[in-house]
Amino acid sequence: VFIILSGAVFIVLPLLSLDSGISGDEPVHYRHAGYVYNYFSSGGEDKAALNTPETHLKYYGQVVDNISYVINKWTNSGNPYLTRHIINSMLGALMIIISGLAAAALAGYRAGILALIFMFFSPRILGHSFNNLKDIPFALGYFMAVYGLILYLRHYPKTQAWPWVWMGLGFALALGTRAGGLVLVPVFFLFVFLRWLLDQPLKDLALPGVWRRFMILAGLTILTCTAGFVLAVLPWPYARLAPLSNTLESLSVMTHFSVSIRQLFEGQWLWSEHLPSYYPLKYILITTPLIITSGFSLQFSLWKKPEILLMTLLNFAFIFPIFWVIVKDSNLYGGWRHLLFVYPAFAVLSACSWDRIMDYFKPAVTRIAVVFLLAAGIAGPLFHIIRNHPLEYVYFNRLTGGVSGAYNKYETDYYYHSLGPAVSWFNDYLAENEPDTGIKVASNFPVGPYFINEPEISPVYTNYFSRGLFDWDYGLFVNTFMGTDYLDSNNWPPDNCIHQVSIEGRVVCAIVKRATKDDFLGVKLYREQDYQAAIGSLLEALKKDPKNETAQLYLAWAYRQTGRFSSSDSAAAELLSRQPMNDMARDLIGRNQIARGEYGKALESFEYLAGQNYKYLPLYEQSAIAADSLQDYRLAARFLERGYQLGLKDKSAVNKLVSYLDKAGLDARAEKFRLILNKN
Repeated sequence: VFIILSGAVFIVLPLLSLDSGISGDEPVHYRHAGYVYNYFSSGGEDKAALNTPETHLKYYGQVVDNISYVINKWTNSGNPYLTRHIINSMLGALMIIISGLAAAALAGYRAGILALIFMFFSPRILGHSFNNLKDIPFALGYFMAVYGLILYLRHYPKTQAWPWVWMGLGFALALGTRAGGLVLVPVFFLFVFLRWLLDQPLKDLALPGVWRRFMILAGLTILTCTAGFVLAVLPWPYARLAPLSNTLESLSVMTHFSVSIRQLFEGQWLWSEHLPSYYPLKYILITTPLIITSGFSLQFSLWKKPEILLMTLLNFAFIFPIFWVIVKDSNLYGGWRHLLFVYPAFAVLSACSWDRIMDYFKPAVTRIAVVFLLAAGIAGPLFHIIRNHPLEYVYFNRLTGGVSGAYNKYETDYYYHSLGPAVSWFNDYLAENEPDTGIKVASNFPVGPYFINEPEISPVYTNYFSRGLFDWDYGLFVNTFMGTDYLDSNNWPPDNCIHQVSIEGRVVCAIVKRATKDDFLGVKLYREQDYQAAIGSLLEALKKDPKNETAQLYLAWAYRQTGRFSSSDSAAAELLSRQPMNDMARDLIGRNQIARGEYGKALESFEYLAGQNYKYLPLYEQSAIAADSLQDYRLAARFLERGYQLGLKDKSAVNKLVSYLDKAGLDARAEKFRLILNKN
C-alpha cells in the first residue's frame, strides 16, 4: 500500500501542477537563473548574477531554478514555466514520500501511510509544491538530511553508508537553495554525538575503543558536511568567489531580510517587520488540518524510552527553526512559506501518534472508530483541494471559519496562484470576443510570462489602486495588498468585473473590462497642468465608473490645484468613505488644512496618517511645514529627523532640517546634518 501510494503521489502531483499559476517570485528568480547561466557560459565574464542590489538574489543558491533554466535552454522550451512546475512538483512528491519513509522507520508502514496521506492532504504543502522553487526544494533538502539522521540513530552502532548519503545530499540541496541550510551543520553534530554519548556508560569513556568510534563519527560528520557544502557552492556564483565568508554573509542577509511588505494579519494591515512574534505559529495553527495538529499535540503521552532521541530530533527539527526566527526577529511575510521546511517533521510526529493510538485501543470497533475519525479529519482538506484546484494553498481551517472567515483578516492569494485559472478563462474569452486584435492587459502581477507566446497581448504592470494611471483594455487583478477596509467594502470586486476566481464565495481574482479611459486622460491632463480639463475628464470617468479610486483621487488633487479646497475635501472624503486607508487622500486633506491656515488640524490629520502608515514619507515634510507655521521649530525638526530615519534623505529635506535645528538652537544636531550634506 505504501509503495502504491508513493507511486500515485509521484504521478498525481506533476499532473496537478500542469494547471498551476506562476507564483509571485518566479519571474524574478527565472530571470536570475538566466544571469547564472550566462555567468558560467561566459566563464565568469558576465557578472550580472553578482550584481543584484534590488533582488538580493546573489545571496540565493536557487539550484533548482538554475537546473530548470538549463533544461529549458537545451530543449528550447516554448513554455519554460511548465518545466519549472513539473520539476518542482516532483521534488514536492519526493518530500512527501521521504516523510512517509521517516514515519515508517519510526513506527512501521501504517504510520508511513498516514504520513503520506497527511502530507498530501495538507493544502499549503500541496499548493506550494506546484510552483514554489525556493521553499519546496529547501524543505526537501532539510528533511532529507533529517531522514538521514533518523536512519543513523535507528541503526547505531552500525556504520552504514546510506544515512550519511541522505544527510550529505539533503544538506547540499538545502544549502544550494538558501543559505539557511547551514543550520543543518550544528544539528548533525548535536545528534550524531548525542547518540554516541548516550550509548556509552560513563565508566567506559576511559576506554580507547570508545574514542576510536568518536573519531570515526567526527570524521564522517565533517566529510558529510564538507561534501554537501562543496556540492552546494559549485553552482552558486557568489558563494564560489569566497565560499565560507560569502555563504555566511548570505545567511546573515537572509536572517534579516530587508524587504518590507505590508501584510493583512488578524484584521490589521501591518508592515512585515512589525508583525507579532507569534505570527508563524499562529499561521501554522490556522492553516494546518486540525486532525494533523491534534496528532502532534498527542505525541508526548506516547513516547517510549528507546524512541526518545528520535522523537527529540523530530521535535527539534520542527520547533528550533521557529524559535530561532522569533528570537532573531526575522522578517517573515506571505504566511509561513519561509518555514515550510519544518512541516514534514510535524506531520511525521502526528502520523506516528495516530498510529500509536490505534495500537493503544485493542477492540476492533474502537480502531475502526479511530479510522473514521481520521477520514473525517481529512475530508475537509480533501473537499477543499477538489473544489479549489489549483488554488489549494489558499486554505484555512475551522479555527478561522475557513477561507470565508479568514478572507478579510489574513492574506489569502499572496502568491498570485489565481492568475493561472484567470488567464485560462481570459484566453478563451479573447478568442471568442476579440480575436486577432492588439490588447493591453494590466495586472498587479507581471503577467508577461503568461502571454510569452501571444505577441498581440501587451502586459501592463500596475498597483491595483493605481490602475487608472495606465493605458489598458482588460485587467487581471488579485486581492493581494488590499487592507481589511477595502475587502470589507462593496468596492471589491469592481463593478466592471466580467469574471471572478473565488474560494468559498470570496473573490481572490477579478477580470475587469475597462469601462472608460477618461481617468487615464484626466491624469495625463493633470500632469500637463491643465487642471480644468482634467476635472472635466475625471468627472466623466466617475460617471461611467463611480468606484474608480484613481479618478476620485486625482479629481480631489485637481480641485486643490484650482484653489477649490472645499470641493477637494469633499472628493477626498468620498474616496476615504470607500477606502479609509488611502494615504494620498488623507495627505491631501492635511495639505488643504495647511493652505487654509488650520495648522493644528493639519498636524492631527498627519498624526492619524502616521498611525495608519508611518512609512508614508510626505507626511513628515507636511507635518514640518505645519509645525514651522506654528513657529514650533523643535517639533518641525523632529518630524524631518523621523522622516530622515525612514528614508527621506533628499537634499531639500535635509536643508530644511538643518534650518529648523538652527532656529530651535540645537546647534550640535544641526552640525551633524551639515556634515552629512557636505559629505554627500
